Amino acid sequence: MHFFATGASATTINFDGVVSSTPAAPPAGSVFPAVGTTGSVSLDIDDSDPSVLLYDITRPFPYFLQTIRASVSVPAYLSGSMFSNGDYWDYGAMALRFGAYGPAVLDTPGPTGFFATGYHSFRLHYGAGVVQPLTVGELVLALTDPGTSGYFSHEMDRQGGGFFVTRVDFSSSMSAVPLPGSLPLMLTALLAGVAALMRRSRAMVG
Repeated sequence: MHFFATGASATTINFDGVVSSTPAAPPAGSVFPAVGTTGSVSLDIDDSDPSVLLYDITRPFPYFLQTIRASVSVPAYLSGSMFSNGDYWDYGAMALRFGAYGPAVLDTPGPTGFFATGYHSFRLHYGAGVVQPLTVGELVLALTDPGTSGYFSHEMDRQGGGFFVTRVDFSSSMSAVPLPGSLPLMLTALLAGVAALMRRSRAMVG
């Protein structure tokens, strides 16, 4: 399941996730989540200008690739995030993916410790009926499709050597439509008006 929250210039999409792979032999004292542990993956998309192209060679490189931030969380175990301006960026008819260094946190690092930054990877597959999105606005709409799925690979780099990757898979089982920032206020006002009419009707009947 996933849901949307909108702000002045960003849309956040949250997906339920589950750990599909975990380090086989973590350092002593460090605790990684077991396969099957539940977590979440989220996308923060800057859609203040929905017409911005996902891949536009006419714009400065960091500008258009900063539009998306992917985050992962497995409560009581780990969390991490990255922006889409990393070493690689790729999108096609059925997938969007990128990888970058970003914050990496392990709740129980053990005596050896880990660096605060790891190299993460994100991949998203669109639903079968989705036409390849070309703009930021089209991407937000594409993510309403119930066939959306993907994964976030969270990397911890051990101080002294060693890389420990936890992969969290996600998928959506229901569609949701993101609401413009002003629409919730309009709906609230409409519901308040309906409630007032109902109270007035009951008072007249009484």
